[in-house]
Amino acid sequence: MLVLLGATVLAACSDLGDPPTDPDPDKNDAPVVAAVMPDSGAVGDTVSISGTDFGDVAGSVMLGAANMTIVSWNDLLVRSIVPEGAVTGSIRLLNAGGTSNAVSFRVGSGGGGGHPLPVISDIVPLRTVVGDTLWLNGTGFGTDPGDLRVELAAASGRVEAPILSWADTQVLVEIPQTAVAGLVTVTDGDRSTEGIDFDVAPELISFGSDLLNAQRTQGLFVAQGCSACHFDRQFGNNGFSVGNPTDIRAGGIHGPAAVPRHAEQSLIIRVLKGIEPGIQRMPQGGEMPAAQIRIVEDWINQGMRDN
Repeated sequence: MLVLLGATVLAACSDLGDPPTDPDPDKNDAPVVAAVMPDSGAVGDTVSISGTDFGDVAGSVMLGAANMTIVSWNDLLVRSIVPEGAVTGSIRLLNAGGTSNAVSFRVGSGGGGGHPLPVISDIVPLRTVVGDTLWLNGTGFGTDPGDLRVELAAASGRVEAPILSWADTQVLVEIPQTAVAGLVTVTDGDRSTEGIDFDVAPELISFGSDLLNAQRTQGLFVAQGCSACHFDRQFGNNGFSVGNPTDIRAGGIHGPAAVPRHAEQSLIIRVLKGIEPGIQRMPQGGEMPAAQIRIVEDWINQGMRDN
């Protein structure tokens, strides 16, 4: 009886069939475009297309019937150039998985004469106070700004930065008083370059009062014990001194310790954070709090001011 019952159960289970399987496990998903930045531009402009399932092997990007030139391609971001002969239409991305959704893109002068926008490669510094200067490095700025303007984020949207100097590969501006953390762009009419993240520091840092004041009774380097071991380049540990900005910039046996305006490139910051290979994290016997490291970073980004 038990044998018959078991056979019946097995037969019933077999009637349920095998579990469903993916008919094509190697099939790729069609790409999905989430955003196109900017959403308008002229021939020669670079357009950033973000989304998902683009894949790591480049496919193609179409603007209407025109094939866009691909600058870079990865699974989440594709950069391409508006080609000659392109007209207003929809951008679609094609790969092995299929064709993406369409996103509208307007081709025209955008109020800026139709010439290609410049390309910002980097900004210096990445963080500083309002009223300080900001360098934009790149290509295609031209010899004078014309209709171009540099914009930063503001609480009310965007704010134009006063121009201090302008050359084809570098632009210098003053950071407006109303600027907040956000993207720095160069704008021409209603067209804008790709933005680069910029952060606004809350205050101006002084070496004398904030890091090592003249009386050596306060200041971050004194409070953390840095000056006890690194008081003089001749007698300090590893030939490194925190006694003045010149000594900090010169560094010790490991080379220059700070690069003005470039905290992200400065050895002293990497050592304080404990991320420099082959060098022990400082100060010895404890870690400098992140908020205090940020003060040193701000001081470097602000040009390593002496007072």
